[in-house]
Amino acid sequence: MSYLVKKKNDLDNKLNVNYITSKLKELDEVYLIGRNFGGELRSYNIGNSILICCDEIISLEICKSGKNINIYSKEKDINEACVYVIGVAFSISLIYRGYIPLHCSATCLEGKNIALIADSGVGKSTLLRHALNQGGKLITDDVLPIFVKENEIYGIPSRSIRPKLWEEELERNYIDQSICKEIPSVKGKYWISINPTRRCFSVTKMDALFLLKPYNDTPTNKVVLSRLPPSKVLFELLQNTHGLWAVSKEMYIKLLDTYNVIAKSVPCYLISYYKCPDAKSEIFKRIKSIC
Repeated sequence: MSYLVKKKNDLDNKLNVNYITSKLKELDEVYLIGRNFGGELRSYNIGNSILICCDEIISLEICKSGKNINIYSKEKDINEACVYVIGVAFSISLIYRGYIPLHCSATCLEGKNIALIADSGVGKSTLLRHALNQGGKLITDDVLPIFVKENEIYGIPSRSIRPKLWEEELERNYIDQSICKEIPSVKGKYWISINPTRRCFSVTKMDALFLLKPYNDTPTNKVVLSRLPPSKVLFELLQNTHGLWAVSKEMYIKLLDTYNVIAKSVPCYLISYYKCPDAKSEIFKRIKSIC
């Protein structure tokens, strides 16, 4: 399989994904970089590549050139392996190409390109669906590769990966579950189809970032929005870079200048709210008031 990663001056912008049925070759030197999801995912530095081990059944080898991913798994596990490829492995490849894969959903709403940054499970996809229902266009559902050009921030839209929703959100949005595909290894969550006319296909200049922070205090409809200083933005960007935990230290340091430019160049706002279905409309009302 080959995927195109669009960036000016990339001489070879293809990402090659190879499926290998044999076991991963024995390695001479392996250095642990980090763990995630309680140790379910482990990252190792193996010279010119990063090795990601997923449980005990799937291994992914990501070349530090960002151009090749090798999948090692049994044939029966290939669908689950592909979920990891379009997740952590793809993000690591982007990092080694110089992009920042921001863990967020993003939409073009009334001509403004905005990103909704949040931890898993907070409701990025649910809010994105609300934006689409309000006439917005899909930029991405889960990860947005961003880069800096002349002190402006640009995002690369997802051209093929579909948005996701939990089963209860399918019901709230009157979407027929039978026409949606359940995501392997994520019970109760589904990929949903979207009309191509509702997608953004071109590289987009980002106008604002919004950090979602729901709270669990007394229920209220109040939504509080405040602009973050660059130092706080920098911290949140590092915390919300998809796959950053898995890369080698030298790459992490190499990207710091890019992070600083992003933190100073694009406005970032904190949105605090009580998480409930009624909050969506008020959140976007506040977003529209400043965009």
